[in-house]
Amino acid sequence: MAITLYFAKVNLESEEIYKIYKDSKKKKELSFALLESLQKESCWERMLFFPGEDGNIQATKIEYQLHTLSVHFPYVEGWVYKKSKLHYNSLNENSNELVSQSVLNTEAIRFLFDLENELVGYDTKNRFGYKEFLDAFVNILNIGLAEHEPKMEFSIHLCSKGIGLDDIKDGLRGIGPIKELQIKVQPPNPQNKLLEELQELGESKLKHMREANVTRMETVLRSKGDTGLNLNSKLINDELDKLQGIHAHLPLEEANKNGYLAVAAISNTGRKFSSEEAKPFKRVINCLGDLKDACIDAFSELLS
Repeated sequence: MAITLYFAKVNLESEEIYKIYKDSKKKKELSFALLESLQKESCWERMLFFPGEDGNIQATKIEYQLHTLSVHFPYVEGWVYKKSKLHYNSLNENSNELVSQSVLNTEAIRFLFDLENELVGYDTKNRFGYKEFLDAFVNILNIGLAEHEPKMEFSIHLCSKGIGLDDIKDGLRGIGPIKELQIKVQPPNPQNKLLEELQELGESKLKHMREANVTRMETVLRSKGDTGLNLNSKLINDELDKLQGIHAHLPLEEANKNGYLAVAAISNTGRKFSSEEAKPFKRVINCLGDLKDACIDAFSELLS
């Protein structure tokens, strides 16, 4: 059966990124910090709340555990296990009543992580989706670095095929009247070529972000009413056009592909748009034994 692989970019979201801009040799420290975290095989727990049969809210714990299989620098291969209880109803033959029961369940996702380029490729499961993996993986990474000095904290973003500004605007118009528009920008975690070009920030948004020591910038626009936000207005067009000015050597398509910027919206009827999820970058393989080679090939394409 065919297996779909998804890919994501892990980005440093702390002031250390600006030190890397000044001294590119420090980028190696980032790779070693990530390796240190992965080798700790941390566990992240979260609570899931759901309505019970009696109408009261019940809670169940979900545990995500990382297991490292191998390290062949720059690649780390491993699993993320999701341990939870599955709740179901069983018929009591004596009373003819449904009885609520649960059973322990473990799902596993295989991944390959590129330490030098902060890219991860992974498969999915029916009860362990591609978005859920992103939350689990980045939380596990950050837990492993909780005591690391200097302080490092990471975010994670689904890799897309890199859509442009016109595609973003078309996607926003396609969901109908918008009640909320969110624009996020963060400093790039670049590969070597772009890193050299970022040594000279010039008069770019990135320069102003560094001067203010901003590690993430978010703009949220909201509108209450049937009409929604006016996407043709100067205010909104100006905000969207600014996405092209992060840095002269960083095209919007590449910034979107690597999660350095993201545009998301929700309409009055609940329809959603996400620049990250509009065209996710994917690969299809026949078996998990092909995962490593497929990921390495996909990483090369994402970096080209």
